[in-house]
Amino acid sequence: MEGKALIGFALICLAVSAPAQATVDRLGLTRDQILAMGDDKWFDYYAAKKGDSISAIAIACNTFADALHARNVDRGKKLPAWPRLLRWYEATTKYGDDMFRIQSRNGDGTWTAVGAAQWVDMEQLLEKLINLEVKPDPKSPPDIPGAGKRVLTHHDVIAEKAKLVPMRPLTGINRVKVQELNDDGKKTLMQLLPDLEKTGGQQAYLVLVTCSKLSDPKVLFPDE
Repeated sequence: MEGKALIGFALICLAVSAPAQATVDRLGLTRDQILAMGDDKWFDYYAAKKGDSISAIAIACNTFADALHARNVDRGKKLPAWPRLLRWYEATTKYGDDMFRIQSRNGDGTWTAVGAAQWVDMEQLLEKLINLEVKPDPKSPPDIPGAGKRVLTHHDVIAEKAKLVPMRPLTGINRVKVQELNDDGKKTLMQLLPDLEKTGGQQAYLVLVTCSKLSDPKVLFPDE
């Protein structure tokens, strides 16, 4: 890999980075020590040291995600499929961000920890994609076009739910912004689908399952 190809690959790697202003605190442990605990045990360990405030939970999530991200990059960049895996990861992360902003539309500060937890989810998705690239799943290929159509129907439901969001809410974002985020998420998904359908397999299905969870109307609008 040389010349423009090398520069392009470097730009892709630089594009995958921690969320801006994410605070990380490893409590003196190494990346591998944290990851060896697994997320649940790490969160318990961090809470025992720092408490379970919203801020502490967010930092614990950021720290685990940051460690996992570093390992994902170390493992993934050795794979020929790494650029494709990054495209899917970045698109799913962008999609998830739009859906999360709809879910957290009231602007409540408690959503800080939820957003940090979503970063953990995205890094775990990338880890699973890498694992499937290293050791493909022998199961029969799932129906990727059908799965994609099912996720797209979420956006029709969200569009209807958005009509119930106030135009002038006391806090958070209004109906117009929710509609814009829904449209943006749908656009991201539609741009991603041809690549998923062309590649097929369990990796593509995993991405769509993740998107389905992220855009589940029952999660985004639990009380409506």
